Amino acid sequence: MRNYIEQNICIAFMQRLQQYHPEIFDLIYHIKNESATGHVAGIGIKKGVPDYHLAMARAGSHGLYLEIKKPKGKLSKDQLEFIPKLRAQGYKVEICYSWVEAVNACLVYCE
Repeated sequence: MRNYIEQNICIAFMQRLQQYHPEIFDLIYHIKNESATGHVAGIGIKKGVPDYHLAMARAGSHGLYLEIKKPKGKLSKDQLEFIPKLRAQGYKVEICYSWVEAVNACLVYCE
């Protein structure tokens, strides 16, 4: 289960996008990866996948993935292995420690 601090960051992030940047809100979605064990992993849910995907191609990138962490949070071993694979395939990946960082990452990506 997601940490409450991270969950609150995610909620604030999505609320800000919906209110102020609906064009981004329309094409971003959360990726269920918190419980990638047992039978759930069997259907394709994988550990290490970032929390959000913005399905917009920009400036040579196929899309933007965002990993939301609580302040001073660290990437897991699975994330450290998976994120470089996304980057190698032409995706931009940002690690964000607040809703403000997440919104700014989307805005910079969309410029």
